[in-house]
Amino acid sequence: MHKKIIIPPDTAIIDWIDENRSEVYDTLYSKIFDFADSDLDKLLVLEVIMKTDLRIDGSKYEGVSMDFVITKSGMTETLDRLISHYEEYEEYEKCAELVKLK
Repeated sequence: MHKKIIIPPDTAIIDWIDENRSEVYDTLYSKIFDFADSDLDKLLVLEVIMKTDLRIDGSKYEGVSMDFVITKSGMTETLDRLISHYEEYEEYEKCAELVKLK
């Protein structure tokens, strides 16, 4: 089951992600080890949803979301990004675990 976060309608998703980068990375980190051992090719890990009434080309939407998905084909890139993030915050134990996984 993936994590869902609903943000206020007056907050841009990209701004929320920028301001909550650690939460995004921690969520990815919490799932990546089990995913690596699984037979899945991809896994939805996090969905950030902004609830709003939106009309595009006559269609009505109740919100906009951004999904964070881990894929086997993008695993190295995801691991590199996670390692860089945790190096920046000097969380070297997490870095070591990610390097082992890589």
